[in-house]
Amino acid sequence: MQAYDLALFPLCRTKAATALKQPETAVAVPGTKGGLRLLRGVGSLRKLLSTIPEASVVVENIGDNDLDASISLTRQEFSEACAGVLGEFTTMLKTCLADAAAAAATAVAAAGSSTPLAFHSVEGLGGGMRMPPLQDAVQACVAAATTTASSPTVIGSKVDASALAFGAALVAAKTFKPTTMPAAEPAEAAAAAAVSEDSSGENAADTPPPAPPSADDAAAATTTTATSAAAVAEGNLPPGLSSEALAAAVADELAMATADAAVRAVAEARNGVESYVLSMRQAADDSKHGHLVTDRAGLMQVLNRESGT
Repeated sequence: MQAYDLALFPLCRTKAATALKQPETAVAVPGTKGGLRLLRGVGSLRKLLSTIPEASVVVENIGDNDLDASISLTRQEFSEACAGVLGEFTTMLKTCLADAAAAAATAVAAAGSSTPLAFHSVEGLGGGMRMPPLQDAVQACVAAATTTASSPTVIGSKVDASALAFGAALVAAKTFKPTTMPAAEPAEAAAAAAVSEDSSGENAADTPPPAPPSADDAAAATTTTATSAAAVAEGNLPPGLSSEALAAAVADELAMATADAAVRAVAEARNGVESYVLSMRQAADDSKHGHLVTDRAGLMQVLNRESGT
């Protein structure tokens, strides 16, 4: 989001100078505390414009004599000031969609189908996707990249970072072919044991030096290297987890996510109770209607019990 804030900074600085009736060179100079305050105010404006068409903020101490400035911004002004950044984002998105369309066409042709693949849904991830100009850019790119009438017109917001990571893990599990790592040869196991024993300091004097590799060993190593290079080129390099280990890891991740959700629900419920108890205490002590509580001691006893104090 820093790119958008920096694109908005000159416009907001001009607005602040106009509001203060001071030269722009004396208002929120970049690299000063006043410039940092204005940049924070720009960030607040950007966030507000995600929910309302026009927003205003007051930025303190950015002019001569530490004057405060009130700055207003509309979504139209936002789009015009950030046209360059939005253009770069649009170009990148079009390139990604074109690459995805080419890969999809290849997959359809390989499957012997004539039905083109279509977008099932479009999900926005991250705080930036709350900005309407960014949503408009995504919708325009998706509409231009699809040829079906059923293309999605609404950007969803059901995914988060954990969902993205889980999806990447599923893609990796489908792309790679998990296999059990081959067991070490007896000679390799003996050599490893000798090295381990020598490094621990035990029987170091009795351990003979390792024999130099023979011609057959060199040929075998060359063959193994060539096989590994071919596996990497084909995208079938085993990730080191068997199918059972991968399934167990996924199950553990789901279990931890479930436990985290339960802890979060308890914390939110506890915060709700504590907020209610605090509001009741304030109502009994400070409210103009507090004198209507006839049994204040009894009320405090109930609130103390509910809050665990």
